Amino acid sequence: MINSEYGNTTKEGKILHNKFKSTVEGLDWNTFPMRLFEIGEKFRWTAYELDFSKDREDWKKLKPSDRTQNKIISSYFLAGEECVARDILPLANAMEELGLIEEALYLTQFARDEANHTVAFRKWFESVGETEGIYDFTYKNEPYRRLFYEIIPTDMRRLYNDPSPENIVRAVVSYNFVAEGILAETGYYGYVKGYEKILPALPGLYKMVKLITRDEARHISFGAYVAALMISMHGDSVLNEFNRYFGQLTQEIGFPLIEANRKIQLSYDWKEEDKGPLYKYFVESEEGFQDVMSFATRMFQQRYAVIERAVKMRPEQVRRLHLRDIGIEE
Repeated sequence: MINSEYGNTTKEGKILHNKFKSTVEGLDWNTFPMRLFEIGEKFRWTAYELDFSKDREDWKKLKPSDRTQNKIISSYFLAGEECVARDILPLANAMEELGLIEEALYLTQFARDEANHTVAFRKWFESVGETEGIYDFTYKNEPYRRLFYEIIPTDMRRLYNDPSPENIVRAVVSYNFVAEGILAETGYYGYVKGYEKILPALPGLYKMVKLITRDEARHISFGAYVAALMISMHGDSVLNEFNRYFGQLTQEIGFPLIEANRKIQLSYDWKEEDKGPLYKYFVESEEGFQDVMSFATRMFQQRYAVIERAVKMRPEQVRRLHLRDIGIEE
């Protein structure tokens, strides 16, 4: 049951918790966020258990173009993971203010995951001895810079002052739907295909990306869940804002960011002997680029399908969605 009485009250300059749900009626284990929490605990991992020793050897053997391609993409992920770790807290605060305690609790685990991803990527960079120029890569790509340096922090931190349904939907669109649901999943798809089928190498990075991909599937599903919940609670005005903003960011940021990345990598004047198989497939060939773009398009369609179903559901039905309804395998 959704109960705003579990939020907070401001009195005489102090912020007071009204009640603690865990002591009054207990936590609802059958809600979508608590099921996600359970799965997250089951699959918990730490950056400190990863072994990058073989990656150090493999890194020296990669062609210059493949090293540069990896360094650029990995820099996007390193900065992106730090961004989402830093900017998730306003959403947790908004959920708590609305009395959605299970959602707020899950987001504390969510934040821990993103911090762990940041540590893992940084440790990988240090392990292969590539720590110079990372910032420059993230700043050269204009759509990337706009999304991670400006749009996400603005959308998320707006929730501190105004956690309206429309603002919550905008926050999950930029954070969960675009940054994680289109861009991150597409990038991780390229990593897995690249280092599994095209150039088997960097086993530590490969294992790390597989673990992160599993975490991000939960995070993206939670964003879809929150958008669905807000739409089921507040109707057409929130749905319309979701459609408007998701369409806008996808066309202005999502797909242009992928295209800008390709242009940046094509700007390097590599000699033929310096071009590696990853560069040739994902950057140089139209087949590889369209492979990536097609995957990104499928991710867009899958996320939107969840919202279409939510329009006809009541809030309590949304809160009891099964994990498989939003693509999570237990």
